[in-house]
Amino acid sequence: MRFPLTIAWLDARSRVRHLSLCALAIVFGVAAMVAIDSFTDNVKEAIEAEAMTLLGADLQISSRTPFSDDIESWIQSLEGEEARETRFSSMAYFPKADSTRLVQVRALEGNFPFYGTFRTEPEGANPALYTEPVATIDSLLMAQYDLKVGDAVSLGEIEFKIIGEIIEIP
Repeated sequence: MRFPLTIAWLDARSRVRHLSLCALAIVFGVAAMVAIDSFTDNVKEAIEAEAMTLLGADLQISSRTPFSDDIESWIQSLEGEEARETRFSSMAYFPKADSTRLVQVRALEGNFPFYGTFRTEPEGANPALYTEPVATIDSLLMAQYDLKVGDAVSLGEIEFKIIGEIIEIP
């Protein structure tokens, strides 16, 4: 064992710069991995702490097709308040701008969100409180087509009155 250690010592003594550079690279690599791991843990903790607010609820069940009777009965067996969302893409016609655009339509039923806030301008513009067809529109669409509260948007053959713009949705 003495011979390999002597050779290693002689080789290391003649290449101190190279050895130092390798050691420094290893130290920085380990430090970077520890920092990334710590950052990942902090992000996971922050998401877990804010998960209910980000989701707006405790649980989300989604499907691209209607739920079967068995699934519906299982959902009904869960305790707690329930809200439903139907989401689809559709062409929207903006009469004021005489323009159409593909939009994401979200129809909410129930007291959503359970956590967090549904912020609109004007405040409290909730389509669920109306009996006639009304809509809240994303603020980017409002700006793009120069829409104001009271203007109209058509989805298919139904015309909706704009009652507000969406600022934030959980």
